Parts: sequence; structure tokens; C-alpha cells
Amino acid sequence: MAKACANHPERPGTAECRQCREPVCASCAVVTAQGTWCSPECGVVHRALNAKVKEDPLMRRAGWAGKLIAIFSLLLLALLGVHGAASRGVKPAKAIDILGQLFEGLDMLKKKGTGR
Repeated sequence: MAKACANHPERPGTAECRQCREPVCASCAVVTAQGTWCSPECGVVHRALNAKVKEDPLMRRAGWAGKLIAIFSLLLLALLGVHGAASRGVKPAKAIDILGQLFEGLDMLKKKGTGR
């Protein structure tokens, strides 16, 4: 660590506070099972902020459902991108254009149903 200790400018920092990112020397570092801190107060602040995030009902509800929605959204965007490229004439995209194939199939079913 190249920076000097936040409390002792003449000493090199050997660790970084997990909360405020200040460099601290070995004599200033407060080492716990949760990490290294510049002071006990930073450890308390860090634990309090983490507890607040875990208590947030929106964060709790977003769990697996949020991940599922995110994955579905990314997949839909990728499919739309491939379909857009295929409709513009990009040959490799035409080979994997799932939406184009789906639309063609639906169009054929519609034509069968109307008798055209």
C-alpha cells in the first residue's frame, strides 16, 4: 500500500478501512472477523448500513423474482437485437433469428385460419 497512514503520516499504510477506505498502519488497524477498520466507529457504521439494506422491503422482495425479471429482460433485448439485425439483412443473424421464425409461423397459421 503506497499511501501513508491517515493517523500517522510518517508511517506507511498497511491496510485499508473497509468502510471509509482510509489507509491505516498496523498499530491503528482495528481487525475483526468482519474486516479491518480505521476505528471501532467505522465498524459500527458499516454494520448499521448493511443491516439497513437487509431490512429494506424492496431489496428483500427483489430476490429471486428480480433476478428472473432481469434475465428475461436481457434475453428479450438480445432476441430483439438479433431480429433487428436479421431484418436489416445481416446473414449470420438470419440463421439465429428466433423471433423472425416465430413471426413467420404465426403468419402462416393466420393465413391457414383465414383460408388464403
